[in-house]
Amino acid sequence: MAISRPLGSVTTQANLIAEGEFDLENLDIKSKDEIGELARTFSTMVTALKEKVDTINRIAEGDLSLQIKKASDRDKLGESLMSMKKSLNELLYQVNTAMDQVSSGADQVSQASQSLSQGTTEQASSLEEISSSTNQINRQSSQNAENASQANALAKQAVENVGKGDIHHGRRDG
Repeated sequence: MAISRPLGSVTTQANLIAEGEFDLENLDIKSKDEIGELARTFSTMVTALKEKVDTINRIAEGDLSLQIKKASDRDKLGESLMSMKKSLNELLYQVNTAMDQVSSGADQVSQASQSLSQGTTEQASSLEEISSSTNQINRQSSQNAENASQANALAKQAVENVGKGDIHHGRRDG
């Protein structure tokens, strides 16, 4: 019965780990035989798994500054965590680069909009000047037409006066 209780504790914890539970207490088995060695090795494994879970949680919270150490050259989980951290750092670098490009593009669009707005303002000002010049030309043309009409009337009057003068002059000669 002394053997079954420590094995039962190891089995219980192994089942909890299989279900995803890592918040476990170290087994308190003091025996110096194989069962005691199994319990200590199992506790070491649980501690290592807790550290890996803590690392995963820190990465999930966005902490990519942490140092990940492999427990040994055969530590596939540690290797995967290191690879995941590296991939996430590369992804964040790409996202930051894309954000910089979007920001730069937005600045360029803003500058182009300002240039377009300034060009539109300048065109409106030019159109206003053209409109003013056109109005002035129209007024001057109207004035020229009126002056021409007056000159025509004066010329007619002069022709009439000359005709009257010839008649007057002709009567004296006749």
